[in-house]
Amino acid sequence: MTQNYTIKQFPTVTITGYAAQLPLPTMANIQEVSTLKSHHFMTLAQSGQFGELMSASRDKIGYALSGVTDEQLEYFAGANTTVTPTAAETRTVPAGDYVVLTGQGGPSRQLSTDWPIFQQNFTRKPATL
Repeated sequence: MTQNYTIKQFPTVTITGYAAQLPLPTMANIQEVSTLKSHHFMTLAQSGQFGELMSASRDKIGYALSGVTDEQLEYFAGANTTVTPTAAETRTVPAGDYVVLTGQGGPSRQLSTDWPIFQQNFTRKPATL
């Protein structure tokens, strides 16, 4: 699998999508959490929910946001879109410097084209596992 990362500055962006509450990742359960992330994305894709978001996407990028809420990992999949389906939620990502990962091929979570992924704000909250 080809995978690259860069650090880019982004303006504030509002992402519309769907959250899944997952266990906090540890070295013991990292594969399980990865499988659950894959399942979340595949469920959204197969149900047409992700396609609906992407059909009205402003930038044609699928986003995955991860954050800790109430001792769980919130994994949020969505798009910067002009539609807001009834069951969808929004998350606002503040302006700042972010690590952007792109990949091609490999795990099922990696879709068939490059998909940038917003990770934690690089300058304010370094990622920890």
